[in-house]
Amino acid sequence: MLPIISSIAVSNIVDIDALTAPSMPIEEKVKKLFSEYTTSVGQEKADIIEKVNNIDPSNPAKLLELQNQVGNYSLAMNMISTLTHKSVSAIDTVLKAQ
Repeated sequence: MLPIISSIAVSNIVDIDALTAPSMPIEEKVKKLFSEYTTSVGQEKADIIEKVNNIDPSNPAKLLELQNQVGNYSLAMNMISTLTHKSVSAIDTVLKAQ
């Protein structure tokens, strides 16, 4: 059985060297990462929708490939949602402690 690997890998989206510049504030880094990730997710979603509209329902191999892609997309979205929730919760805790 193959491991589930998200086609939306954060390491593919971000140029780490460009973001480690000391002159760039953290807010700008977050905005840049969010912008790049949003673009990547939008492209992935458009690709899935295009495949759904043009798939041959009598071809089980293509259906399985599409199901796998949708599953990976869903898994990536759930992971990002969880990480965002945990980040916001951690920031909220720090702010309340001050």
